[in-house]
Amino acid sequence: MRGREWRAVLASLVLASLVLASAGVCTVALGAAAVPAVVAQTGTPAPSPSEAPQESGVRRVDDAVFAWSISQQSNAQSHNPLTNNFLSAGAADPGRGGMVLSSRRWSAQTDHVEIQKVDAAGTWRQATWEGLGTDANGTPIGLYGPFSGHRVRITHGSGTLDPGNDDATVQWRGTFTVVYYGGNTVFTLTDPKLTVTGGVGRLTATGGGWASDRFDPTVWEAVEPREVPVVELRDVDVTETGLEVTPGYRGVPVTGPESQVRSGADWGSFPQEFVSFLEPMGASQFWYSTGLQSDWTKLPQPIAVGWQGAEPESPRSTTPAPTQTPQNPVKTAPPVSTARPTPAPSSTSAPPPSKQPDVPVLARADSAQPPPAPSSGNLPPGGGSDELLGQAASPLQVSSVASEAAPPATPQTLSTAWAVGGALLLAAALLLLVPTAPRRPRPDRL
Repeated sequence: MRGREWRAVLASLVLASLVLASAGVCTVALGAAAVPAVVAQTGTPAPSPSEAPQESGVRRVDDAVFAWSISQQSNAQSHNPLTNNFLSAGAADPGRGGMVLSSRRWSAQTDHVEIQKVDAAGTWRQATWEGLGTDANGTPIGLYGPFSGHRVRITHGSGTLDPGNDDATVQWRGTFTVVYYGGNTVFTLTDPKLTVTGGVGRLTATGGGWASDRFDPTVWEAVEPREVPVVELRDVDVTETGLEVTPGYRGVPVTGPESQVRSGADWGSFPQEFVSFLEPMGASQFWYSTGLQSDWTKLPQPIAVGWQGAEPESPRSTTPAPTQTPQNPVKTAPPVSTARPTPAPSSTSAPPPSKQPDVPVLARADSAQPPPAPSSGNLPPGGGSDELLGQAASPLQVSSVASEAAPPATPQTLSTAWAVGGALLLAAALLLLVPTAPRRPRPDRL
Protein backbone atom coordinates (compact mmCIF):
# COMPACT_ATOMS: atom_id res chain seq x y z
CA MET A 1 0.00 0.00 0.00
CA ARG A 2 1.38 3.36 -0.99
CA GLY A 3 2.19 6.19 1.44
CA ARG A 4 -0.76 8.29 0.32
CA GLU A 5 -3.06 5.33 0.83
CA TRP A 6 -1.66 4.73 4.34
CA ARG A 7 -2.16 8.36 5.25
CA ALA A 8 -5.74 8.25 3.99
CA VAL A 9 -6.45 5.13 6.03
CA LEU A 10 -4.84 6.67 9.08
CA ALA A 11 -6.86 9.87 8.75
CA SER A 12 -10.06 7.85 8.36
CA LEU A 13 -9.32 5.86 11.54
CA VAL A 14 -8.54 8.95 13.57
CA LEU A 15 -11.70 10.67 12.36
CA ALA A 16 -13.82 7.59 13.09
CA SER A 17 -12.41 7.26 16.60
CA LEU A 18 -13.13 10.90 17.38
CA VAL A 19 -16.66 10.58 16.03
CA LEU A 20 -17.31 7.46 18.09
CA ALA A 21 -15.86 8.98 21.23
CA SER A 22 -18.02 12.09 20.84
CA ALA A 23 -21.06 9.98 20.10
CA GLY A 24 -20.44 7.97 23.25
CA VAL A 25 -20.30 11.10 25.45
CA CYS A 26 -23.44 12.55 23.87
CA THR A 27 -25.23 9.25 24.26
CA VAL A 28 -24.36 9.13 27.96
CA ALA A 29 -25.53 12.71 28.50
CA LEU A 30 -28.76 12.18 26.63
CA GLY A 31 -29.35 8.95 28.47
CA ALA A 32 -28.84 10.65 31.86
CA ALA A 33 -31.23 13.44 30.91
CA ALA A 34 -33.85 10.95 29.78
CA VAL A 35 -33.81 8.98 33.05
CA PRO A 36 -36.31 11.23 34.92
CA ALA A 37 -38.71 11.06 31.97
CA VAL A 38 -38.44 7.30 31.86
CA VAL A 39 -38.98 7.07 35.61
CA ALA A 40 -41.95 9.43 35.36
CA GLN A 41 -43.48 7.33 32.60
CA THR A 42 -42.83 3.94 34.15
CA GLY A 43 -43.19 4.78 37.87
CA THR A 44 -46.41 4.78 39.87
CA PRO A 45 -48.16 8.14 39.31
CA ALA A 46 -49.03 10.26 42.36
CA PRO A 47 -52.73 10.32 43.06
CA SER A 48 -54.61 13.50 42.33
CA PRO A 49 -56.26 15.32 45.27
CA SER A 50 -59.57 13.73 44.40
CA GLU A 51 -57.94 10.29 44.24
CA ALA A 52 -56.00 10.68 47.53
CA PRO A 53 -57.16 8.24 50.19
CA GLN A 54 -59.65 9.78 52.62
CA GLU A 55 -60.28 8.53 56.11
CA SER A 56 -63.97 8.07 56.63
CA GLY A 57 -66.34 6.53 59.09
CA VAL A 58 -66.58 6.72 62.86
CA ARG A 59 -63.38 6.24 64.83
CA ARG A 60 -62.38 6.58 68.46
CA VAL A 61 -60.07 9.16 70.01
CA ASP A 62 -58.56 9.15 73.48
CA ASP A 63 -56.09 12.04 73.42
CA ALA A 64 -58.16 15.07 72.40
CA VAL A 65 -57.04 18.50 73.61
CA PHE A 66 -59.50 21.26 74.56
CA ALA A 67 -58.55 24.96 74.77
CA TRP A 68 -60.83 27.91 75.55
CA SER A 69 -60.32 31.46 76.81
CA ILE A 70 -64.04 31.72 77.77
CA SER A 71 -64.50 35.47 77.16
CA GLN A 72 -62.53 38.70 77.32
CA GLN A 73 -64.49 39.71 80.41
CA SER A 74 -63.24 36.56 82.15
CA ASN A 75 -59.71 37.91 81.62
CA ALA A 76 -60.36 41.52 82.59
CA GLN A 77 -60.56 43.83 85.56
CA SER A 78 -63.94 43.56 87.21
CA HIS A 79 -66.33 46.47 87.64
CA ASN A 80 -64.82 46.84 91.09
CA PRO A 81 -61.37 48.29 90.24
CA LEU A 82 -59.88 46.56 93.30
CA THR A 83 -60.52 43.06 91.91
CA ASN A 84 -60.06 41.10 88.71
CA ASN A 85 -61.79 38.26 86.89
CA PHE A 86 -59.70 35.15 86.21
CA LEU A 87 -59.62 31.35 85.87
CA SER A 88 -58.39 28.61 88.19
CA ALA A 89 -57.82 24.89 87.74
CA GLY A 90 -59.91 22.72 90.05
CA ALA A 91 -62.62 24.00 92.36
CA ALA A 92 -61.44 27.32 93.82
CA ASP A 93 -63.53 28.12 96.90
CA PRO A 94 -62.81 31.44 98.67
CA GLY A 95 -64.41 29.96 101.80
CA ARG A 96 -67.19 32.44 102.50
CA GLY A 97 -69.04 35.37 100.99
CA GLY A 98 -67.34 38.70 100.40
CA MET A 99 -63.90 37.07 100.26
CA VAL A 100 -61.19 37.57 97.68
CA LEU A 101 -59.68 34.24 96.63
CA SER A 102 -56.24 33.77 98.20
CA SER A 103 -53.21 32.41 96.36
CA ARG A 104 -53.22 29.20 98.40
CA ARG A 105 -56.75 28.42 97.17
CA TRP A 106 -55.85 29.09 93.52
CA SER A 107 -54.27 26.46 91.28
CA ALA A 108 -52.61 26.57 87.86
CA GLN A 109 -53.04 22.83 87.26
CA THR A 110 -54.98 19.88 88.62
CA ASP A 111 -54.65 16.56 86.82
CA HIS A 112 -55.48 17.12 83.12
CA VAL A 113 -56.71 20.70 83.62
CA GLU A 114 -54.25 23.56 83.24
CA ILE A 115 -54.60 27.34 83.18
CA GLN A 116 -52.22 28.90 80.66
CA LYS A 117 -51.21 32.44 79.78
CA VAL A 118 -49.62 33.66 76.57
CA ASP A 119 -46.42 35.70 76.84
CA ALA A 120 -45.16 38.59 74.72
CA ALA A 121 -43.49 36.19 72.30
CA GLY A 122 -46.76 34.34 71.67
CA THR A 123 -45.88 31.24 73.69
CA TRP A 124 -48.45 29.64 75.97
CA ARG A 125 -47.04 29.06 79.46
CA GLN A 126 -48.49 27.77 82.68
CA ALA A 127 -50.18 30.63 84.50
CA THR A 128 -48.80 32.16 87.69
CA TRP A 129 -50.62 33.85 90.55
CA GLU A 130 -48.74 37.10 89.96
CA GLY A 131 -49.59 37.08 86.26
CA LEU A 132 -53.36 37.03 86.78
CA GLY A 133 -53.40 40.81 86.95
CA THR A 134 -51.06 41.70 84.07
CA ASP A 135 -50.98 41.41 80.31
CA ALA A 136 -48.17 39.92 78.26
CA ASN A 137 -46.11 43.09 78.64
CA GLY A 138 -46.63 43.45 82.37
CA THR A 139 -49.25 46.18 81.98
CA PRO A 140 -52.14 46.15 84.46
CA ILE A 141 -55.32 44.84 82.89
CA GLY A 142 -58.41 47.00 82.59
CA LEU A 143 -62.14 46.75 82.26
CA TYR A 144 -61.90 47.36 78.50
CA GLY A 145 -58.41 45.96 78.01
CA PRO A 146 -55.69 45.03 77.92
CA PHE A 147 -56.77 41.53 78.88
CA SER A 148 -54.89 38.76 80.61
CA GLY A 149 -54.96 36.22 77.78
CA HIS A 150 -55.51 33.20 80.00
CA ARG A 151 -57.20 30.04 78.82
CA VAL A 152 -58.19 26.66 80.21
CA ARG A 153 -56.56 23.67 78.54
CA ILE A 154 -57.72 20.10 79.17
CA THR A 155 -56.05 16.99 77.76
CA HIS A 156 -56.94 13.29 77.37
CA GLY A 157 -60.42 13.79 75.96
CA SER A 158 -62.03 10.60 74.66
CA GLY A 159 -64.93 9.77 72.39
CA THR A 160 -65.74 9.32 68.71
CA LEU A 161 -65.60 11.45 65.58
CA ASP A 162 -66.58 11.24 61.93
CA PRO A 163 -64.99 14.10 59.95
CA GLY A 164 -66.80 13.13 56.78
CA ASN A 165 -70.15 13.95 58.39
CA ASP A 166 -68.95 16.71 60.76
CA ASP A 167 -69.81 14.56 63.77
CA ALA A 168 -67.95 14.44 67.08
CA THR A 169 -68.71 13.35 70.64
CA VAL A 170 -65.79 13.91 73.01
CA GLN A 171 -65.65 14.38 76.78
CA TRP A 172 -62.89 15.57 79.08
CA ARG A 173 -62.46 14.90 82.79
CA GLY A 174 -61.65 17.66 85.22
CA THR A 175 -62.87 20.90 86.80
CA PHE A 176 -62.03 24.56 86.33
CA THR A 177 -63.36 27.65 88.10
CA VAL A 178 -64.45 30.99 86.68
CA VAL A 179 -63.73 33.68 89.27
CA TYR A 180 -65.37 37.13 89.07
CA TYR A 181 -64.79 40.10 91.39
CA GLY A 182 -61.67 38.42 92.76
CA GLY A 183 -63.76 35.68 94.36
CA ASN A 184 -67.02 37.33 95.36
CA THR A 185 -68.71 35.46 92.51
CA VAL A 186 -67.49 31.95 91.66
CA PHE A 187 -68.79 29.00 89.63
CA THR A 188 -67.24 25.76 88.39
CA LEU A 189 -67.54 23.67 85.23
CA THR A 190 -66.74 19.96 85.44
CA ASP A 191 -66.23 17.26 82.77
CA PRO A 192 -67.02 19.34 79.67
CA LYS A 193 -68.53 17.38 76.78
CA LEU A 194 -68.54 18.37 73.11
CA THR A 195 -71.38 16.98 70.98
CA VAL A 196 -71.60 17.83 67.27
CA THR A 197 -73.92 16.26 64.70
CA GLY A 198 -73.80 17.41 61.10
CA GLY A 199 -71.87 20.54 62.08
CA VAL A 200 -74.36 21.61 64.79
CA GLY A 201 -73.84 20.98 68.47
CA ARG A 202 -73.11 22.27 71.94
CA LEU A 203 -70.66 22.17 74.81
CA THR A 204 -72.16 20.92 78.06
CA ALA A 205 -70.68 20.53 81.53
CA THR A 206 -71.68 19.89 85.10
CA GLY A 207 -72.09 23.31 86.65
CA GLY A 208 -71.42 24.00 90.30
CA GLY A 209 -70.36 26.80 92.62
CA TRP A 210 -71.67 28.83 95.53
CA ALA A 211 -74.77 30.96 95.85
CA SER A 212 -73.65 34.46 96.77
CA ASP A 213 -74.51 38.13 96.79
CA ARG A 214 -71.83 40.71 96.09
CA PHE A 215 -73.69 43.19 98.29
CA ASP A 216 -74.38 40.74 101.14
CA PRO A 217 -71.23 38.88 102.27
CA THR A 218 -73.25 36.62 104.59
CA VAL A 219 -74.62 34.71 101.60
CA TRP A 220 -72.43 31.75 100.67
CA GLU A 221 -73.89 28.29 100.05
CA ALA A 222 -72.96 25.48 97.68
CA VAL A 223 -75.43 25.00 94.83
CA GLU A 224 -76.65 21.63 93.61
CA PRO A 225 -74.49 20.55 90.66
CA ARG A 226 -76.32 19.94 87.41
CA GLU A 227 -75.57 19.51 83.74
CA VAL A 228 -75.99 22.70 81.74
CA PRO A 229 -75.41 23.73 78.12
CA VAL A 230 -72.51 26.17 78.26
CA VAL A 231 -72.51 27.25 74.59
CA GLU A 232 -74.33 26.39 71.39
CA LEU A 233 -72.32 25.67 68.23
CA ARG A 234 -73.10 26.04 64.53
CA ASP A 235 -71.18 25.58 61.28
CA VAL A 236 -68.67 23.29 62.98
CA ASP A 237 -66.11 21.88 60.56
CA VAL A 238 -64.86 18.62 62.06
CA THR A 239 -61.54 17.90 60.32
CA GLU A 240 -59.02 15.07 60.52
CA THR A 241 -56.88 17.11 62.94
CA GLY A 242 -59.45 18.95 65.04
CA LEU A 243 -61.87 21.85 64.97
CA GLU A 244 -62.17 25.51 65.84
CA VAL A 245 -65.51 27.24 66.32
CA THR A 246 -66.81 30.47 67.81
CA PRO A 247 -69.88 29.74 69.96
CA GLY A 248 -73.19 31.38 69.24
CA TYR A 249 -74.11 34.59 71.10
CA ARG A 250 -75.13 37.48 68.87
CA GLY A 251 -78.88 37.84 68.46
CA VAL A 252 -79.76 35.23 71.11
CA PRO A 253 -82.63 36.45 73.35
CA VAL A 254 -82.65 35.65 77.05
CA THR A 255 -84.51 36.46 80.25
CA GLY A 256 -82.54 37.34 83.36
CA PRO A 257 -82.53 39.44 86.54
CA GLU A 258 -81.30 42.40 84.51
CA SER A 259 -83.21 43.41 81.39
CA GLN A 260 -81.49 42.33 78.18
CA VAL A 261 -80.59 45.12 75.77
CA ARG A 262 -81.34 43.93 72.24
CA SER A 263 -79.71 46.61 70.16
CA GLY A 264 -76.26 47.24 68.81
CA ALA A 265 -73.82 44.96 67.04
CA ASP A 266 -72.96 42.82 70.07
CA TRP A 267 -76.27 42.14 71.76
CA GLY A 268 -76.97 38.52 72.58
CA SER A 269 -76.48 35.86 75.21
CA PHE A 270 -75.12 32.50 76.24
CA PRO A 271 -77.84 29.80 76.38
CA GLN A 272 -80.87 30.59 78.55
CA GLU A 273 -80.37 27.52 80.73
CA PHE A 274 -76.78 28.50 81.45
CA VAL A 275 -77.78 32.06 82.38
CA SER A 276 -80.55 30.79 84.65
CA PHE A 277 -78.14 28.40 86.36
CA LEU A 278 -75.80 31.29 87.23
CA GLU A 279 -78.52 33.52 88.70
CA PRO A 280 -78.26 32.22 92.31
CA MET A 281 -74.49 32.87 92.17
CA GLY A 282 -75.01 36.50 91.24
CA ALA A 283 -73.18 35.99 87.94
CA SER A 284 -75.91 35.69 85.30
CA GLN A 285 -75.73 39.29 84.04
CA PHE A 286 -72.13 38.78 82.92
CA TRP A 287 -73.20 36.35 80.20
CA TYR A 288 -75.68 38.44 78.18
CA SER A 289 -76.02 42.01 76.96
CA THR A 290 -77.31 44.42 79.61
CA GLY A 291 -76.44 47.75 78.01
CA LEU A 292 -73.04 48.27 79.62
CA GLN A 293 -70.18 49.63 77.57
CA SER A 294 -68.33 46.43 78.46
CA ASP A 295 -71.01 44.26 76.81
CA TRP A 296 -68.68 43.51 73.90
CA THR A 297 -66.28 41.74 76.30
CA LYS A 298 -69.01 39.20 77.15
CA LEU A 299 -68.89 37.52 73.73
CA PRO A 300 -67.52 33.97 73.87
CA GLN A 301 -64.06 33.34 72.52
CA PRO A 302 -63.39 30.54 69.98
CA ILE A 303 -63.11 26.96 71.20
CA ALA A 304 -60.20 24.96 69.78
CA VAL A 305 -59.97 21.15 69.88
CA GLY A 306 -57.33 18.84 68.47
CA TRP A 307 -57.29 15.08 67.94
CA GLN A 308 -54.35 12.72 68.27
CA GLY A 309 -52.55 15.05 70.65
CA ALA A 310 -52.55 17.97 68.19
CA GLU A 311 -53.74 21.27 69.59
CA PRO A 312 -55.07 24.15 67.51
CA GLU A 313 -54.16 27.43 69.13
CA SER A 314 -56.79 29.86 70.32
CA PRO A 315 -56.83 32.76 67.82
CA ARG A 316 -56.29 36.36 68.84
CA SER A 317 -59.46 38.33 69.41
CA THR A 318 -60.02 41.07 66.85
CA THR A 319 -62.84 42.86 68.69
CA PRO A 320 -61.83 46.52 69.14
CA ALA A 321 -62.20 48.15 72.52
CA PRO A 322 -64.64 51.07 72.80
CA THR A 323 -63.21 54.50 73.46
CA GLN A 324 -66.13 56.01 75.34
CA THR A 325 -65.95 56.91 78.99
CA PRO A 326 -67.52 54.15 81.11
CA GLN A 327 -71.05 54.89 82.24
CA ASN A 328 -71.37 51.98 84.66
CA PRO A 329 -69.82 52.95 88.00
CA VAL A 330 -69.84 50.47 90.88
CA LYS A 331 -72.76 50.97 93.22
CA THR A 332 -71.01 49.61 96.28
CA ALA A 333 -67.56 48.11 96.43
CA PRO A 334 -67.76 44.57 97.81
CA PRO A 335 -65.80 43.97 101.01
CA VAL A 336 -62.27 42.69 100.61
CA SER A 337 -60.72 40.56 103.30
CA THR A 338 -57.09 40.80 102.18
CA ALA A 339 -54.95 43.88 101.68
CA ARG A 340 -53.26 44.59 98.39
CA PRO A 341 -49.54 45.35 98.58
CA THR A 342 -48.18 48.19 96.52
CA PRO A 343 -46.89 46.80 93.21
CA ALA A 344 -43.18 46.96 92.62
CA PRO A 345 -42.29 49.12 89.61
CA SER A 346 -41.06 47.28 86.58
CA SER A 347 -37.44 48.09 85.67
CA THR A 348 -37.75 47.14 82.05
CA SER A 349 -40.65 46.85 79.71
CA ALA A 350 -41.22 43.68 77.73
CA PRO A 351 -41.25 43.89 73.93
CA PRO A 352 -44.66 44.09 72.28
CA PRO A 353 -46.21 40.78 71.25
CA SER A 354 -45.43 39.65 67.75
CA LYS A 355 -48.35 39.56 65.33
CA GLN A 356 -49.67 36.08 64.85
CA PRO A 357 -51.70 34.65 61.94
CA ASP A 358 -55.41 34.28 62.40
CA VAL A 359 -55.26 30.67 61.02
CA PRO A 360 -54.93 28.11 63.63
CA VAL A 361 -51.60 26.23 63.68
CA LEU A 362 -51.14 22.81 65.12
CA ALA A 363 -48.82 22.04 68.10
CA ARG A 364 -48.08 18.76 69.73
CA ALA A 365 -49.90 18.44 73.04
CA ASP A 366 -47.54 15.74 74.27
CA SER A 367 -44.49 17.94 73.80
CA ALA A 368 -42.77 19.37 76.85
CA GLN A 369 -44.56 22.35 78.27
CA PRO A 370 -42.60 25.61 78.36
CA PRO A 371 -41.53 27.00 81.72
CA PRO A 372 -43.96 29.15 83.71
CA ALA A 373 -44.44 32.74 82.61
CA PRO A 374 -42.15 35.13 84.48
CA SER A 375 -43.67 36.98 87.39
CA SER A 376 -44.42 40.62 86.76
CA GLY A 377 -44.42 41.59 90.40
CA ASN A 378 -45.98 40.79 93.75
CA LEU A 379 -49.51 41.86 92.87
CA PRO A 380 -52.27 39.46 93.87
CA PRO A 381 -55.06 39.10 91.28
CA GLY A 382 -56.89 42.17 92.59
CA GLY A 383 -56.25 45.37 90.68
CA GLY A 384 -53.41 43.77 88.74
CA SER A 385 -53.00 43.35 85.03
CA ASP A 386 -53.29 40.58 82.52
CA GLU A 387 -51.83 39.25 79.33
CA LEU A 388 -52.85 39.44 75.65
CA LEU A 389 -55.18 36.74 74.39
CA GLY A 390 -54.92 34.16 71.67
CA GLN A 391 -51.38 34.18 70.24
CA ALA A 392 -50.15 30.96 68.72
CA ALA A 393 -47.91 28.39 70.42
CA SER A 394 -45.07 26.62 68.78
CA PRO A 395 -46.04 26.18 65.16
CA LEU A 396 -45.99 22.80 63.56
CA GLN A 397 -42.81 22.47 61.52
CA VAL A 398 -43.53 21.72 57.86
CA SER A 399 -40.60 21.08 55.53
CA SER A 400 -40.84 21.57 51.77
CA VAL A 401 -40.14 18.68 49.44
CA ALA A 402 -37.37 19.37 46.91
CA SER A 403 -37.47 17.84 43.45
CA GLU A 404 -35.20 14.87 42.93
CA ALA A 405 -32.08 15.33 40.81
CA ALA A 406 -31.55 13.20 37.71
CA PRO A 407 -29.42 10.09 38.44
CA PRO A 408 -25.81 10.36 37.16
CA ALA A 409 -24.55 8.27 34.26
CA THR A 410 -23.18 4.89 35.27
CA PRO A 411 -19.41 4.21 35.07
CA GLN A 412 -20.08 1.18 32.83
CA THR A 413 -21.71 3.34 30.13
CA LEU A 414 -18.87 5.84 30.12
CA SER A 415 -16.14 3.21 30.10
CA THR A 416 -17.67 1.39 27.13
CA ALA A 417 -17.83 4.49 24.95
CA TRP A 418 -14.31 5.61 25.74
CA ALA A 419 -12.89 2.09 25.35
CA VAL A 420 -14.10 1.87 21.76
CA GLY A 421 -12.69 5.28 20.90
CA GLY A 422 -9.41 4.53 22.66
CA ALA A 423 -9.00 1.26 20.78
CA LEU A 424 -9.41 3.01 17.44
CA LEU A 425 -6.89 5.69 18.40
CA LEU A 426 -4.44 2.99 19.48
CA ALA A 427 -4.87 1.20 16.13
CA ALA A 428 -4.17 4.43 14.30
CA ALA A 429 -1.00 4.96 16.35
CA LEU A 430 0.22 1.43 15.56
CA LEU A 431 -0.23 2.02 11.86
CA LEU A 432 2.10 4.98 12.11
CA LEU A 433 4.81 2.63 13.40
CA VAL A 434 4.57 0.24 10.44
CA PRO A 435 7.50 0.99 8.06
CA THR A 436 6.65 1.67 4.45
CA ALA A 437 8.71 0.26 1.57
CA PRO A 438 10.76 2.84 -0.38
CA ARG A 439 9.36 3.76 -3.69
CA ARG A 440 11.12 2.22 -6.65
CA PRO A 441 11.29 4.10 -9.93
CA ARG A 442 9.25 2.76 -12.77
CA PRO A 443 11.25 1.31 -15.70
CA ASP A 444 9.42 3.36 -18.28
CA ARG A 445 10.56 6.56 -16.49
CA LEU A 446 14.29 5.65 -16.43
